[in-house]
Amino acid sequence: MTLATDLFLLLVGAGALWYGAERFVEGAVGLARRVNVPELVVGVVIVGIGTSMPEVVASSAAALGGRTDIAVGNAVGSCSFNAFGVVGLVAVLAPGSVTSAATVTTLWLVGLTALVTALLFTGRKLTRVEGMVATAVNLVRWTLDIL
Repeated sequence: MTLATDLFLLLVGAGALWYGAERFVEGAVGLARRVNVPELVVGVVIVGIGTSMPEVVASSAAALGGRTDIAVGNAVGSCSFNAFGVVGLVAVLAPGSVTSAATVTTLWLVGLTALVTALLFTGRKLTRVEGMVATAVNLVRWTLDIL
């Protein structure tokens, strides 16, 4: 392919991603309103899961291929970028306050990230049990958000 073709495909893909993201958010907000669930919960659970699927697939494929450094790096890098890059950009575009529920959820996420980081120091690998603990903590957080 030529440079022009690559640039064209990049722009078309970026446009499709933007359009799809807009429709995804509209659908999630509509669903939240129909079932009387706070938008924060829909954002954390539905949108969070949906936007994390590429990382889940990439990290799983890397881990199954024996490339655990890539798997962990992808997950940590994505979380770091979302926490600082995305949240920072949102604040630049539309500064505003958040609910106390959003603050509590954010603290859970920071706590879970700290837990997983601490677990990486136990032999520099996560065991299945440690992975189950991290997953369970996250499921508890989601459950509390929904309630």
